[in-house]
Amino acid sequence: VNNFFLMEKLEKLLGDIRFWIVLFFLIRLIGITNPPLEVAHNWRQTAVNTVARNFHEIDNNIFYPRFDTAGNSSGISGTEFPLFNYLIYLSNLIFGYSHWYGRLINLIVSSFGIWAFYQVVKDHFSEKTAFYGTIVLLSSLWFAFSRKIMPDTFSISLCLISLAFALRFLKNGGFMQLLLYCLFASLGILSKIPAIVVLTPLAFSILSEHYPLQRKFWLISISIIPLAFSAWWYFYWFDHITDDFVLYRMGPGIQKGFFQLIATPNLTLNNFYFDALKFSGFALTLFGVYKIIKRKDIKLLAVVVLYSFAFLVFMLQAGYGFRIHEYYTLPYVPLMALIAGYGLSLVRKPFWGYLLLTIIVFEGILNQQHDFFIKDNNWYKLGLESLVSEVAEKDELVIVNGGENPQMMYFAHRRGWSIDAETLSKKGEIQTLRYEGASYLIWDKHLSSQFHTQLPVLFENEDFVFYDLRKEM
Repeated sequence: VNNFFLMEKLEKLLGDIRFWIVLFFLIRLIGITNPPLEVAHNWRQTAVNTVARNFHEIDNNIFYPRFDTAGNSSGISGTEFPLFNYLIYLSNLIFGYSHWYGRLINLIVSSFGIWAFYQVVKDHFSEKTAFYGTIVLLSSLWFAFSRKIMPDTFSISLCLISLAFALRFLKNGGFMQLLLYCLFASLGILSKIPAIVVLTPLAFSILSEHYPLQRKFWLISISIIPLAFSAWWYFYWFDHITDDFVLYRMGPGIQKGFFQLIATPNLTLNNFYFDALKFSGFALTLFGVYKIIKRKDIKLLAVVVLYSFAFLVFMLQAGYGFRIHEYYTLPYVPLMALIAGYGLSLVRKPFWGYLLLTIIVFEGILNQQHDFFIKDNNWYKLGLESLVSEVAEKDELVIVNGGENPQMMYFAHRRGWSIDAETLSKKGEIQTLRYEGASYLIWDKHLSSQFHTQLPVLFENEDFVFYDLRKEM
């Protein structure tokens, strides 16, 4: 009898999505305190941390994000609205500076986003679809990126939460639900504009006859607020504060983006058939699409079409950036997870459904687990700041051979220029930068072979060479 009740409790626990959300949360705490030294996307994470650190050390005005690789200028530049960076700054203010706070902030917010996804799918499709789809989403590309110091899953989660509040308002009314929708939608879209794709199912809901006309009117009216905030930030303020230095670009535009994407179709499609849900998840997504069409599920088909069209516009706008950055696919991953969950829910025998789900989970996690650990040959970068501090004053400008990646400048904790070795080797380049205020050249031997120059060497070890630029060459 005791074994029977124990099995019953275990079955109930395993069938509770909250257990899986918590379990995946705990798994992703592995290496949570790591600095942004992993091979993939360290440039994006250090850029986020740089803005947060400058809020802490220079100016905490959220409307003026600034970077360290802008040479002798202020470093103020257009970027997505730095809400995520500001939360990292506030954490620094309370707990003291550390590299990893953004990981935990993203993980917490993304876990609430997963819960919102489950609630929306359960309320509008079925509990079974919601359960399967949520676990697919947890083990998708979301698995690794929900703990990176990047605003992608952070912004999508805010929009998923806002979607849940919007649909709840349409169903039950309530001013607070409407207000929370407006708040989270504003913060989500501002944090990263592609997250707006998550809200496209609202168009179908507004056209539906199931909800009172008055509620639909209020939802449409208040939606002007997040749209207006986002338009102001991205189409006015972004350019207004951007001077000569630009780290983030809005994309080449739809026409150019189209030709860039079709130039390498396999790279473009790879984001879907491998990166998003891996091969097994993508296969199940195709199965789900087949079932939607076969069963003539008009509601879900309408959501798929609207969502896909909105995402296609983003893809075309992003162009080349989409095909080289797998995380650009993240706004589309919740829909793919929903479709895969729908397909799994229609598998007749539960055993086969759970087996397919297990395969998806294991393939997803095993293909992303490397992202949780730092390679031994990258830890040397953490010692760069102390080395620089022995040579350069805080306000002295430096050059690093980091190229477009701001990671080296971030760990040097200085301002100046991050330029690739080839450009620095050109005649007169160093002299020009010296005239603009550069005092030192810091050369990372791991990035390129030692710089052959007559510049005086101030310091050298197995990792770095420091050259003195303060005197005439």
